Amino acid sequence: MTGRYAIRIVWGTTIAVFLAGVILGVVAIRRIRVASGRIASLQNSCRELSDLHEEMALSRSCLRTYEDAESREPVDVPARVKKAFQFGRGDVRTTETHVLAGWSVRLSDVSLTNVDLKQVGAFVHELEAMQPPVWLSKITIRASSSPGRGDVALAMRQVIPDNE
Repeated sequence: MTGRYAIRIVWGTTIAVFLAGVILGVVAIRRIRVASGRIASLQNSCRELSDLHEEMALSRSCLRTYEDAESREPVDVPARVKKAFQFGRGDVRTTETHVLAGWSVRLSDVSLTNVDLKQVGAFVHELEAMQPPVWLSKITIRASSSPGRGDVALAMRQVIPDNE
């Protein structure tokens, strides 16, 4: 009888260990699903924070350039467009975004129609050479039927104090 009881105890223990393993496996799968959702959420948050960090670094570099400038007057981009492109049609839309305490970034979207493309390069160079500078963020050029002329879209950015 002792041999029979020993075999039953071994089989009973084996079945109990097997069932415990299955239960632990199911619990682990559920926890992994919950954890993977949290991990994905944290990855998205890290990406967003990285993007914000890059934007903040750009804003700080703009701020340093502004603080080192001889003049602190922001550039009047619409007036400069009218002055530089008297014979072309230009449209300027300006928005401001607060980035740091006391400072904002002014974004100017400039649309020029049928302008001399050489003038555009000189215009951008002039704005970037000013103190404080206006930086070119994006440019789109569409050629027209006249040689050397075209439609241009510029995205310009400059740092300005909030009280301006």
